[in-house]
This record gives sequence, structure tokens and C-alpha cells, in this order.
Amino acid sequence: MTRIPSATLLFLLAFPLFGDTTSDLRTTLRRFAGKEAVRASVDLQVKNESKDESTAPSRQGRVTVILEEDSSGFRITYPRNVIAIASQEAGAKQLDAEKQTPTRTAIAAVNELEMIDSLNVAELFLRDLEGARLLSEVQSSYSGRPARLLRFQLKAAIGKAEKRRIKAADLFLSLWLGADGVPVGAEKTSRYKASFLVVSVENIRKETWQLSQYRDRLIASRQNEENRASGLGQNFTNKTAIVITVLE
Repeated sequence: MTRIPSATLLFLLAFPLFGDTTSDLRTTLRRFAGKEAVRASVDLQVKNESKDESTAPSRQGRVTVILEEDSSGFRITYPRNVIAIASQEAGAKQLDAEKQTPTRTAIAAVNELEMIDSLNVAELFLRDLEGARLLSEVQSSYSGRPARLLRFQLKAAIGKAEKRRIKAADLFLSLWLGADGVPVGAEKTSRYKASFLVVSVENIRKETWQLSQYRDRLIASRQNEENRASGLGQNFTNKTAIVITVLE
């Protein structure tokens, strides 16, 4: 008789083989209300490039900012040295139009709504699961540890006006759940194809998250995004890497 290793048996017992998987996941995510105060440091690196260098030269940069969320609201703080460097870059750019401005490039990539989501990823996933369809559920691993992998097809939120132009929209979300049923990692991919008169454009986006629990929050401690767009014979790529460190 084949024996199941004890570690594998315990892992399987932690995940019931019955019930509504999606409903159970929603219930778990709702535990992370994201109401308690948090303060975190964000290291952001960005690189924008085009295959047509004469049209859009590559730009890259890096910046560190502070995120704070409490009962009074949400804030992004830019350290004084960052502001000073950004000002110096603007002055240098005025004297030499070809001068690179890495700090200003990185600051421009700081998206407030994405930063809010990064401090409360559970809310982001709950929105994604609206209208989603569970495609598969398998035993897997994440960062060398056993995990349950759920793969969903997401509903594309497309308005009536855009539907005439959108020819294809494919969105998928993969979630790796730990033994407690809480997501420890995630990946979202999207692909849109659209046409405007005789012009066709395509956008492919891939996002990955490494997740961690902090009080009543599920935080994206590491996040990578790659965004590719093509059209009119040109190809553009934007890559962003974010590391969030909670400050006690």
C-alpha cells in the first residue's frame, strides 16, 4: 500500500475538497479590511523603452517614497532630497534637452491609486473576482512551499462606446494560497486588441505580486509590472518593479 507523506497529508487536510472555492476565497479576503494604520517605504524602479529610439528614447529611474494610511486618509511623502534632485534634473534638462531625468521619470510612475491598492491587495482581488470564472484548482508550490493554485478568467469592464473598438479582451488571474487559505502570491495577465479606423493596436500587460500579511492588511511586498503596446509600426515597453517595506 502506498503511504502518503505526513507533510503532504497535513497540507491536503488544511484545504477542504468541498464547498464553493470562490466563495471561500472571498470570505478569506474580507478578513483583511485594511482599516488599521500603516506606514511603509516604497522603492520604485521604472524603465520605459521603444524599438524606435529616434521617436522615444529609453528612460529609466528609481525613487523611494513613504506611504501612510490612517484614520485621516492616505498620503505619499517625497523626502526632501528627492525633491531637490528632481529640481536639479529639471534645471539640467532646460540647459540640455537630451539630458536624462531619472528621478523625475520615476516620480511620474508613482500611481496613487496603485499605491493604495498595494497596501490593501485583498480589496483589489475582491473587485477582480466580481464576475470571474474559476478555470482550475490544483496543488502547486510557491517560493518552495506547498500552495493551492487557483486560476480565474476575469470579466473585462468595457463600456458601450469602447465595445465597438475592442476586438479581443482576455484577462486571467492566478492566486497561490498558503495553508491558511490566504493568498501568498498572484499573477494577472491581460491582452487587449483594438482598432481605430484602419489602425490596429495591441496591449499586453503582466503583473505579479508577492504578498504578506500585516495586521488587518494584505500587502503587496513585491510587485512587478510589464506593459507592452504596439501599433502604427512601433513597439513600446514599460517595466516597473516595486518593493514595499512596512515601517514599524
